[in-house]
Amino acid sequence: MLESLDLSSNRLEGEIPQQITNIYSLSRLNLSCNQLSGHIPQGYQFNTFENDSYVGNLGLCGNPLSRECEHDTVMQKEGEEEDDFFFGGFTWQAVVIGYGCRVVPAFIIGYLMLQAGKPRWFSGIIARELGLKIRRMEVRMR
Repeated sequence: MLESLDLSSNRLEGEIPQQITNIYSLSRLNLSCNQLSGHIPQGYQFNTFENDSYVGNLGLCGNPLSRECEHDTVMQKEGEEEDDFFFGGFTWQAVVIGYGCRVVPAFIIGYLMLQAGKPRWFSGIIARELGLKIRRMEVRMR
């Protein structure tokens, strides 16, 4: 049932243990003026502590401090590079060009096939769908 923890000015070194985030009742934390380093743990009450809880620890990084951890920055840049590589040229214009290069010629070829009446079974299906008589179409084709 620990509500307040003040470990300021104790010459503590190293990283803040992740297990301390499991103290759900902790409402105030002061780790200032120590020699702590590494990433500030995230979770539960730790997300509510302000910058002044960590003042004087030059090795600390991460939220809520404005100093980002190098590991996070490297991971973030790697993720951005992968996204840029995949989505860089994949826009709606690319999709339209891709479909246009295939669909427009297909419609033209289909229209020419219907005009020529080849193949007959295909012309017959289209003629029935349009409500035309097959014989009329055969007479026109000759």
